[in-house]
Amino acid sequence: MAPWLRNPGALAGGLLLLLAALLGGTSGEVPGRVMVLELLAIVTLILNFLFWRGPHVPRHVKIAVGVLLAVPLLQLVPLPFDIWSQLPGREQAAAQSAFIGELGWRPLTLDPGATIKTWLSLLLPVAMFWATLGASEAQRKLFAWILIGVAIFSVALGIAQVAIGSPWLVPFPTSHLTRFIGLFANRNHQASLLYISVALAIGLLAARSNVSPVRLMLLGAIIVLTAGLAATQSRAGMTLLVMIMALSALMFLPILGKRVAVTGAVVGLLGVVLLVSGSGVVRSGISRFAEAASDGRFGFWPDVFYASLAYFPAGSGLGTFVLSYQSMESLQMVGDHFINHAHNDYLELLLEGGVVALLCLAGFLALLGARAIATLRRRPVEYGDTAARAALVALMALLLHSFVDYPIRTYALLTVFGMLCGLLYRPGDERGAAAGRAPQGDGGQPAGIVKLRPRDRG
Repeated sequence: MAPWLRNPGALAGGLLLLLAALLGGTSGEVPGRVMVLELLAIVTLILNFLFWRGPHVPRHVKIAVGVLLAVPLLQLVPLPFDIWSQLPGREQAAAQSAFIGELGWRPLTLDPGATIKTWLSLLLPVAMFWATLGASEAQRKLFAWILIGVAIFSVALGIAQVAIGSPWLVPFPTSHLTRFIGLFANRNHQASLLYISVALAIGLLAARSNVSPVRLMLLGAIIVLTAGLAATQSRAGMTLLVMIMALSALMFLPILGKRVAVTGAVVGLLGVVLLVSGSGVVRSGISRFAEAASDGRFGFWPDVFYASLAYFPAGSGLGTFVLSYQSMESLQMVGDHFINHAHNDYLELLLEGGVVALLCLAGFLALLGARAIATLRRRPVEYGDTAARAALVALMALLLHSFVDYPIRTYALLTVFGMLCGLLYRPGDERGAAAGRAPQGDGGQPAGIVKLRPRDRG
């Protein structure tokens, strides 16, 4: 039986990744597309639970996923009016309710509908994370190729958007009709997909099992994706691409060897020189760094921080940024621009989730740090190791990007985020998975020689 048929959860995960990347390039309202993705995420979770063929999942991972899904639900639990009215930020609403006599129980969140939508959106990264955990090494490679292929298609679409300028080529309502946005609603999120794909392509390139034609394809893909990212003119994207290249060089230099490394450095340097000297688009993008000091987000961040303190420690509820921010917005920031997000995910998380969100973030960073140490201690011997290093680099870039934007709030990149987290854990052995047992933990020993404990047997 084919590996994909033995593991329907991984098959559903690959389909979820493909459709999310193609259809989910926004954080806005696209009910039809989002419904398809959320239903597929539910199917993916069910198939993984029914036909699990991956390694033993550590208890702390299960707890972390459970907490992630529980937080929005806790914000929906009704509270007595006397308790709800004492929560920070509810003073005006409580006074109005008391005046008209509406003293019923209220949930913590200001907008239950928005919080429910947020909870449903979290099913995408959870499902993709679980599918990646259960996927074999070959299936994880295919996940990476799917994302790289979609990223190249997004570059081609971006070229058509700039060349033709037709609104029919733009997948979402946006004011960026003539910009290089590809499958997304703005160029910064297009840049995020491209630098993540570059990191994964480097991880594939470092895999020792590759033959020369595959390496040439990957090198070509990296060149196309790098040129496409430069065409987005995203300052954050270009900066993070340089970081990804530098970190990848440090991580994979012992694997690629001096000859490949020197050749890649020379080709990369020549490519950069040609791009900068011959492309007005790239020169225009570089010139945007001089405009960073006048960026509008620096003007409304103080208001977001003020609103966060006004609702602290309970928070306003996940998904309620627009409602909670507008109630606290200063008069000098009121204008014709609609601010849909804080353009700083950590400020927005503080505003919506309060102290609970901060604790969850701290817990995630602790887990990520532990996985990073375990990943970097292992000497890469197979794709599971190089994929973990590539995913670690991509995650670092996404987390840094989130200081000045909101990439992980798009459905596409939220799903990719779940995949990257799953890649930090080594895949199970395909023979062991076919037998329905977990072949190894995460101790760094090659698959097939690890002694199974009774609790590891599925």
